[in-house]
Amino acid sequence: MSAPNPAGGAVCRGRVSAEQLDVLLNFMEEHPDFAAGKQSFYSRFSSSKLWRLLAERINAAADESGGTKKSPDKWCRYWADIKYKARKKSAAAGALGELSHHEERLRDLLKAAPDPAPNCNKNASRNSHSDEDRRATQEDETWSDGEGISEAAGVATEELLAEAAMRTALAAEKQAESVSQAVELLRELVGILRPRPPPPAPPQPEPTTLILHQHPHVQHQTHHRM
Repeated sequence: MSAPNPAGGAVCRGRVSAEQLDVLLNFMEEHPDFAAGKQSFYSRFSSSKLWRLLAERINAAADESGGTKKSPDKWCRYWADIKYKARKKSAAAGALGELSHHEERLRDLLKAAPDPAPNCNKNASRNSHSDEDRRATQEDETWSDGEGISEAAGVATEELLAEAAMRTALAAEKQAESVSQAVELLRELVGILRPRPPPPAPPQPEPTTLILHQHPHVQHQTHHRM
């Protein structure tokens, strides 16, 4: 069986610890525009840098908390997944269970808290309004619900596009790093295979001057003749 995820749901194999989820949510609370996936505030390049920084912080918390380690791209997907689950659970208004502490933080961060007003208005209209008032109230609620759904769908679409752009930027950055490493490796291979010049010849020894000494016997014979 897979271990339960602190944000709801289950994660196979590696489990995200509560400490890691705190790091993730703290970072997103410090960067609300980044959390919402607003590309107008964060370009693809800066978004990929932030995801790399965030991944380093979350992975650093894995050693002490017994959590899992993921690549920046995997953490980006995990963030999209827990946002979707938190919105779905929050919109169910308790039908899928109570929100956990981390899900409440996510709800507040994404401003996706469920609105119980429509149900209250329906009950009140049945008790105190006429049929015409009830129909008018229901039409207003239907219009509000439809408007809210379309607005939420637009926000979700923008976030999906932003997250897809982030993943694309991360993949492009990873590919650029691979190309750079390949170029460096090629340079090293060229340096190894390049023919080296022969070593310089050793210096020639200086000519020695031979000094001839006459034998003492020869000197004696020469002196006797004189």
